[in-house]
Order: sequence, then C-alpha cells, then structure tokens
Amino acid sequence: MAMFGILRRSLTLAAFIALFSSAMLVAPAASAIGTSDLELTLVDSATIGVDGSPSGIEVNSRTHFGYIVDRASAAVLVFDLNDGTLAPVASIPTTISLPTAMSIDEAGTRLLVASFNSSSIAVIDVDAASPTFNTVLRVIGADGVFATALVVDGDFVYVGDDIRTARVKKIDLRDGTTTTFSTGPVWKIFVVDPSTHIAYVGARDGRDVWEIGIDGSVTHHSVPTAITAMVATESGLVVASSQGLIRIDPTSWTVEATSARVDVWSVAVDESRDVLYTSGALRITMLDPVSLDLKTSFRTLVANKVAVDQSVGTVLTSGGSSVEMYSATPTVARVSGGDRYEVSAAVSKRQFAPMVPVVYVASGEVFSDALSASAAAGAHGGAVLLVRKNEIPGVVAAELTRLTPQRIVLLGGSSTISATVENELKSFSTDVIRIAGADRYEVSATVSSKAFGTARPIAYVAAGTTFADALSGSAAAGRLGGPVLLVPKDSVPISISNELRRLAPAKIVVLGGTASVSQAVVDALALIQPNTVRIAGDDRFAVSAKVSSGAFPTPTTTVYVSSGLVYPDALSGSAAAIATGSPVLLVRSDSIPTAIAAELDRLDPRRIVILGGTNSVSAAVEAKLRSFITV
Repeated sequence: MAMFGILRRSLTLAAFIALFSSAMLVAPAASAIGTSDLELTLVDSATIGVDGSPSGIEVNSRTHFGYIVDRASAAVLVFDLNDGTLAPVASIPTTISLPTAMSIDEAGTRLLVASFNSSSIAVIDVDAASPTFNTVLRVIGADGVFATALVVDGDFVYVGDDIRTARVKKIDLRDGTTTTFSTGPVWKIFVVDPSTHIAYVGARDGRDVWEIGIDGSVTHHSVPTAITAMVATESGLVVASSQGLIRIDPTSWTVEATSARVDVWSVAVDESRDVLYTSGALRITMLDPVSLDLKTSFRTLVANKVAVDQSVGTVLTSGGSSVEMYSATPTVARVSGGDRYEVSAAVSKRQFAPMVPVVYVASGEVFSDALSASAAAGAHGGAVLLVRKNEIPGVVAAELTRLTPQRIVLLGGSSTISATVENELKSFSTDVIRIAGADRYEVSATVSSKAFGTARPIAYVAAGTTFADALSGSAAAGRLGGPVLLVPKDSVPISISNELRRLAPAKIVVLGGTASVSQAVVDALALIQPNTVRIAGDDRFAVSAKVSSGAFPTPTTTVYVSSGLVYPDALSGSAAAIATGSPVLLVRSDSIPTAIAAELDRLDPRRIVILGGTNSVSAAVEAKLRSFITV
C-alpha cells in the first residue's frame, strides 16, 4: 500500500524560489493569484510514496474526493478534499496490472481505471452513500484493448487501444456489449461532449481527430496543431499543444479562438467559474474558455496533470511523487444578470453540477412559495430556479438542460405558474411534481412535509407577507437541518400547526419582531414546542445578523450577501448558500448596516458572493466588503 505524507506549506515566496532553484520538493507560498474576481490559492500539498510517477487524476465534483492512479502499486490513491486539505483516506488496489487511464462518470458514482498491458478495466464504486464506497465492484474484459485512454459517457465507456492498433472500443457497462470503431494507429486522447454525447478521439502529438457520433458514424478531421490534450467546453472543442490552445467549432471545424503560447500537457475546464486550466512545464495557467485569453500563470513543482472540482472550484495537480491542491475562489464575486431569471440561472450554474438530485422551480413574480423552497432544496442538494407564470425564460431552460435534474418540484398553483410551464418542465426531467395549496401557508407546509423527516433539530417560522426575515432564515435552516415555515402575522394556520407537530422539532425559532409575527403566534407555537424563541432586532438587517450568529461558526469560508430591500436574487442564492454551508446576510443598496458589519467581522470569511447587480448592491458596497476578507 502506498504511503502518504502531508507536506504543509509555510514558506515565503522568496524562500520557495530559492528552494526551487535547488530542486527541492517544497510547496509554493500561500500567495493568491488570479484576476480581479478569481484567485487561485495553494491550500495544501502532499508527497505520495510511489516508486514511479502517478498517472491519471480525477476529482469527484459530488463527493469532493480526489483520485490519483499510482502505476507502481497498481492502486488508486484517494484524498478527501472536503475540509480544504489533502486528507489521505484510502489506497484502492485496482486488481489490474499497470493501470494508466482513469475516468469518472458524470453522476460521480463510478470511477473506471484501464490497464496498459492487459485487457481489463476496473470499475470502482465512488458513491459516498454506498456500502461498497471506494472498492472495486468488478473488472471488465476489454477484449484485447491495451488502454492508453478512456472516458465514461453515462453507461458507456470509450477505450482507446495503444499505438499498435487503429481501433477504439465503446463498451456498454450494463451488459458488456462492445462496439469497435476504426481510427488510426496512434496514442489516443479522448473527450466526450456531455451535451451531445459525441466522442472525440485525438492523435497524441498528431493532428488527427476522429469524431464518433451517437449513431456510430466516424468522421475524420485535421486540426492545425499537434495535439497534447483536449477538452469539450460549452463554447466548443479546445485542443491543446506545446504551442498553445485553439478553440474549434465542432459543427464547422473552424478555429474560433487561439491562445498565446502555453506549453500544455493536461487541460480541464470549470464551466461554473468560466475558467480553463492547463498544466505543463511545471506551470498552472488560467484562461478564458471562450476567448482563450490568458488570465494568469503560476509556477509550481508538480503541474503535470490537472483536474477540477466544478462544484467548489478546487483544483488538483499531480506530477512526480507529489500532489497539490488549490482553491479557485473569488475574494468578492458578484453573480448578476439582466433580470432575476438570469441571476437565478447564474447562481445555479456556478454552484451545482449536472445530474443534480432536485430542482425547485418557483415564480419570479411572487416571493412566497420560494421562501420555503430554499431550505427544502438544500436538504437534498438541489437548486432553486425562477420562472414566469407562462414562460420558462431561455437562460433558465438552458440551465435546466445543463443540470439534467433527477426530479423537478414546481411550487404554487396554476394561478402562479401555468400548466403550460409545468408541461414544458417535463422535457427536462421524467419526474415533475407540483406542490400547490389553498394559500402560501399550505404550500409551505407541504414543501416541508415532502422534504423533511420527523424529529427535526429546528424549525424556523417567518412571516408569509414579507420576505426579508425568511431570506436569512433559509440558509440557517439549511445548515441546521430544518424547514422554513410561513405564518400570517396574527395566527398559526392549521396546515402549519399540523406540520410542526409532525416535524416534532427540538426548537422553534420565530424570525422578526412583533410587527411581522405577533406575540400571540409565538404563544401558540410554544404550545406545540415549549422551546420556542424569537429572533428580533431593530430592523431586517439586525435580524439577518442575529440569525447568522446563531447558526454559523467562525471562521466561515463563504458568505453570501444580498439586498434586504428586494427579494428575487436571494431566493436562488439561499439554495447555493446552503450547498456551501454559508449564511446569507442582507445589506442596503448603498451601505453595510452596522449589525451586518459586526457579523462579517465575526464570521471572518475568505470569500464573499454578492447576489444581484449594482442596482441591488452598489459597487461602493462591493468595495467595502473586500475589507472583511481574510487574506
């Protein structure tokens, strides 16, 4: 079994340069690099006790585990990246000789590793919820294929044979059925476009690309550069070489963009953050995936291969007998758009990976239904998207296509979101349900009943006629494992009282002062659960700060900030905040209230995400927020 040794960084940049010149294996200083809105920071490094260089590298964007193939020990080394460190957790014997190529499926449940000198592919369970997590499920015979590359596409795996043959095989993982395609006798590079399921096979160090269609057709193309790596992006096929990168339109095969000279051995794309990473010649480079403009370049000791966690922005590089972990996060980032629907889609895109378990769809024209949705979505790792009554905006439809949700929950009756929209949603998922009710309170109770089990640690109760208190409460509820339920100012609807009795929460927290929720309501709730408390303040901003301080520890890595005067941006943002374990704090459009500033000081964040454009949260507030970032 491979031995692990963590090598922490604690050197100044000057010391690193001196040690690098002496060829010593020392991690670079923890200095941040990047553009005005994105930084790449070294957070950890490790030595991996192998006899030879590691081969393939993958990151699971669902579980946040990193995988590295160690050819010498015929094992896959596993790192848990969840706590911002390279925590070694396993060394999985692959049971195949000389493993080289590796690929993880889009659902993040299976990792496939192919052998270079035997006709075998090991299938490893990487589903963290599975009882066989991090074990080899089975070994598939690849019928004479000595793999130099492979890539998973749903229930299929494409395997490239070595230079001696001119074939590519497509294996059905369900029954082992194999289809053979003729390409060329070359070292192969694979990529599959997840949106079209078209596979591209490149000739390493050559200029040939074979396009394998879903109908089994094979089309040959030539590109104007010798290929060292390829990646499919939303903007086209990016082909890398020792001279740089080109972006090709795969419909016309014309070159749409060209980069400056970059020596590339490996390439990965983070669509959520609109950045392309390359590694090679001991350097990590960040580029714009559309224009291929250089963002920044960073000298390192181990950047031979690169992989990225698109969910949280973690970047993993390996080379020699070492691995480094970087965090790609903006210090203060803004998620904005032309309207609330664009913001909704943009928030989802930067946080959630495809094959998301659930998407809650709510009206962007009324706030009530979505107030309960965020905590429910967060409980199941899902997103919240906004639609119009009679239309799914184009940007939201595009995001639903990218997310490929396993389930869609539509909130509100047909007077809020029409049957036409409901039918259109069925084209994005086979499982679409509508939660409706006589009023917003009944909808709130039903959302909770379908998302949460009994014996909850907490339940938040907020006014259903105003939005501000529930916006902050959603993120806190998501962190602590409870729902947000809505009530009128002066009464507790029977649907809410019944749901609270079913939930049997250990604590009920009422959000807002008596102007929002009367003392009579608090007294009625105390009959259901004596441990009922109120969080109040001079205004919505003070309530927001107190909700956060009661639910989130210090330091907290990320804080979401939204306008306390308009509701749409935070509706989708709360689900993203829950996914990252982050609070949502409310600010004025042109100032940071004193209570919020104090809470930002306490939280000590490394990253702040502003929800909405400058009309909602001004550029002046954005500038002030930077002073709260921990460097």
